[in-house]
Amino acid sequence: MSKLSNKIEAHDRSITEVLDDKKYTVDYFQREYKWEERHIEQLVSDFTLSFVNKCNLNLLTLPLQR
Repeated sequence: MSKLSNKIEAHDRSITEVLDDKKYTVDYFQREYKWEERHIEQLVSDFTLSFVNKCNLNLLTLPLQR
């Protein structure tokens, strides 16, 4: 497998672009669960914290260039 086939490219996109014209499903066992604002805030907070922690870890492990 060539290295190019494993290449990942990131692009800035808004939440609307990510969710617009997409179909997402909810597993059967989750359908009875009612999301409230506090649940959504916790989810976004968890995502943000995870992202920041990964970025900080990556910055700490970067080789120093002189």
